[in-house]
Amino acid sequence: MGLKEKHQRLYDMIPGFKCKQCGECCGPIPMTKWESNNRLIQKEINVIKMLESRELKCPHLVNSKCEIYEQRPLLCRMFGTVEPMPCPNNCRPDRMVTEEEAHEIKEGYDELMNKKKI
Repeated sequence: MGLKEKHQRLYDMIPGFKCKQCGECCGPIPMTKWESNNRLIQKEINVIKMLESRELKCPHLVNSKCEIYEQRPLLCRMFGTVEPMPCPNNCRPDRMVTEEEAHEIKEGYDELMNKKKI
């Protein structure tokens, strides 16, 4: 299974819901190298400038809208679908991710982040 398929398998485990795209849950997040390299909108991100300005919003957040929403990283997809990461506007899917599913997603993502070898 290739990297795209491995990512998609994890994405498919996360239920979707109607996001208001308010931007309140958006911020700098970790992502796999594959996710970073596969963004539709490639931006030069100056991390030092972002830290100095204390503006810790996601660089893909433009006018309170995610400009890479369909290609957003896994962590962004998790917001609002697990109890520890609630949507600030109380948006949620019909079925929340269970603790067991969240653990399986995390294990798979850790593998993709090269934090854990199989």
